[in-house]
Amino acid sequence: MSQVDMFGSFFLMNMDEFLQNVFLCLDPASLKNCRCVCKQWNGFIKESIWNSRLGRARLREKLRLCWRKSSFRVSEFGINASAGISWIGCDQTFAYFGTWSEFMGAYEIHTGNPKHEVYFRDKPFSPYTVDHDCCESMDLGEDYLAVVTDVGEIILMDKDTSVLSEKMGTGGRVSRIKMSKNKVVATVDAMRGRRAQISTLETMEGKWKIRSVVVDDAEAANDLDVDGDWLVIGTGESSKIWKLSELEKGPVHEISAGTFRVVMQFPFLFVLSTYDPYGLQVWNILTNTMIREIESEDDRGFEFISSNGDLIVVVSENEEHRRSHLDDPHHNVPVQLFEIKELIDPEIPDSQLWRPTIWSTVNKGDLVCAAMNRTSLVIAAGLDVEVYKFWDD
Repeated sequence: MSQVDMFGSFFLMNMDEFLQNVFLCLDPASLKNCRCVCKQWNGFIKESIWNSRLGRARLREKLRLCWRKSSFRVSEFGINASAGISWIGCDQTFAYFGTWSEFMGAYEIHTGNPKHEVYFRDKPFSPYTVDHDCCESMDLGEDYLAVVTDVGEIILMDKDTSVLSEKMGTGGRVSRIKMSKNKVVATVDAMRGRRAQISTLETMEGKWKIRSVVVDDAEAANDLDVDGDWLVIGTGESSKIWKLSELEKGPVHEISAGTFRVVMQFPFLFVLSTYDPYGLQVWNILTNTMIREIESEDDRGFEFISSNGDLIVVVSENEEHRRSHLDDPHHNVPVQLFEIKELIDPEIPDSQLWRPTIWSTVNKGDLVCAAMNRTSLVIAAGLDVEVYKFWDD
């Protein structure tokens, strides 16, 4: 009897728990290969591992340990654009990039192969013109990519095909944008006598509809984030938290934190502060208390923040760094990871936090930014991209 036949006999002996433990001892790539052995193995792994609450919990813990042990494989690819990357986002399959020249590209994370590349700028790009609104605000939904153009309009594109779904104005200049599933939330500056607004866009009967609520704070919005029915708008003075379903009632909570960038996982808020030392602040929204503030590795403060739900990645301030090294063609920027459940635990001192650092080398004048999905960290430096894959399936 072959080893495969001998192992197959365990399926006939109703030894599901034993088989589950055996398969869960495998690394991700081996577990994936096992699904190709036969229909019986594939069916068991699918139902008793991936679709099992216990199996998925153990797989999540294996994935967590891969991140914690910095067990990763690195791949690299480049972006074919005329200006550096200013925005980055990713799902489990593709990484999406926006540049200062209003180029948008989607690239397969595993291979770096381009899926689609789109230019949607309303005027010719000049590398000698400073325009900080170009592609500065983009976001991914379940089926769409939302982009703010250089004239403050919103473009909605199908993620899979890059086909234009909608291009629309909101009665003002859109400053920041966020997608929650397939709903768009945008802050709209005051314009031509109209006050600042929070606008939500969603599809109804196949058409995009706009609902706007007058909010003066939207004029000064540095960033926003959405978690379920909760919305946070961060300004240089504070962060205000709203219920999306009850926007007209006004903010429910307010955190006294000068906010440059923000990630929310209600009831916790992760803020890149506008005040010295420009660190990462962790807030409990319900108690209005700051749990901790963490300074950057190089004492320059943080500029970018992203989360995959379990981890947070922050990138040190790029702008000041590149201005102060004009004679040096390259400089190194630290990219740091944190685990959310540690950050929100006040019993864990800062010195004991898991805090790995990846140093990214970037050319003079370019930025470093980062994004994550459940299994990979994607770092863009100028037009060069590195993918750190922690779950090699």
